[in-house]
Amino acid sequence: MPTKHRFNFPTSAQLKPLVMPMEFDLHVSIGDWVEFELMPGKTLEVTQKKFKVLGDNTVEYIDYVTVPVENPVLP
Repeated sequence: MPTKHRFNFPTSAQLKPLVMPMEFDLHVSIGDWVEFELMPGKTLEVTQKKFKVLGDNTVEYIDYVTVPVENPVLP
């Protein structure tokens, strides 16, 4: 079963949670930076992940908690 990826943003960002389509294959780790085309100029850091694991050991969804990155410059 494909996994939903749900990004949750801080209230200060005034953004609704973003749910990625189930056919979207994504591998995100805590500490990763994420930019979305629909939110230009905003870089977010993933600070937490929560998995919803079903009885058949498949993952229904992953919730990501994010915070804004102040100065998103890579070395």
